[in-house]
Amino acid sequence: MSRFCRIIVIFSLVAVLLGFPHTAIADPLETFIPAASTATTQVSEADFFKRGTYKVMAGDYQGAIADLTSAIQLNPKNADAYTNQGLARAGIGDRHGAIADFTSAIQLNPSLSLAYYNRGFVRSQLQDYQGAIEDLSRAIELNPEDADSYHCRCLVHYTLGDKQKVIEDFQKAAALYLKQEKPEEYEALVNGIKQLRSPTDLAVY
Repeated sequence: MSRFCRIIVIFSLVAVLLGFPHTAIADPLETFIPAASTATTQVSEADFFKRGTYKVMAGDYQGAIADLTSAIQLNPKNADAYTNQGLARAGIGDRHGAIADFTSAIQLNPSLSLAYYNRGFVRSQLQDYQGAIEDLSRAIELNPEDADSYHCRCLVHYTLGDKQKVIEDFQKAAALYLKQEKPEEYEALVNGIKQLRSPTDLAVY
């Protein structure tokens, strides 16, 4: 899965990049989350959501989809579960399924900026650039400090050849990454632009 997609973390709506090694995840997950219902233990919606979310982060996308689907069956209004399930679907290459999940999350929670960001990113992968810009712009409206949305929108504008908007989003993303003390993301932004542009464009950025 791309490092740009982001996940809703357990117990909060804080987003993190999915670029860390799979070995960073505690193993096995079943040591603290029930693996199945028993006579005395029934897996709750929260258990399925937690386990499914950890499986997304660990790269077990099929397992994540199974658990998050169970969470949604227990609570069809769980927008966070739809968001993370969308990431799992994106992880297995089911981009249209991912968009459907992100759309469900947005319908349930129109203020969920992360769902707009992720849907915009996946739309850019499907070359729906105008749809991507609309979603990323909405994510920024909901969360003006979201450097990743500026970063992703910058790349979409580059694809469309809108140099002025590339510059504007690049500068905004760079400033936010520095403000938020995210040197790795800042470096990725700068290096990405260097790889995309031609030598004659160097003076523009």
